[in-house]
Amino acid sequence: MSVKFANVDDFRRMARAVKGFEALQRDNAGRPNPVNSIGAGRKSFFPVTLSSPSGSAGSNGPPPTAASLTYTMTDAITGKNYGSGFGPLWARQPGHVTAASHGAAYIDSSGNPQLAFCDEVIDTSSCS
Repeated sequence: MSVKFANVDDFRRMARAVKGFEALQRDNAGRPNPVNSIGAGRKSFFPVTLSSPSGSAGSNGPPPTAASLTYTMTDAITGKNYGSGFGPLWARQPGHVTAASHGAAYIDSSGNPQLAFCDEVIDTSSCS
């Protein structure tokens, strides 16, 4: 299963179940406004776009190896660029992956952005 955030509304629907998500709405001029803060503010998730992957996409082996891709991360709402070198915090499974284009991030207690998860997908193929 892969997760793709087609737009902010899709992200909102997914994030309602995530503790600490800060709901967003747009004002009359179309600008995003944070409203109804549910979590601890700095620990709220926000959608990001990912570009310029670098590192290894992993290998299906033998033996299979996990990906080590890192990305340039940009806030999908505000357009703020957080720079490069971001990889998802979850442990990756061994195998070749397709590079991500979207994800969810948060600002940690030290004020640093962290990429919580992204839409990398392990490549699969049929057996012959």
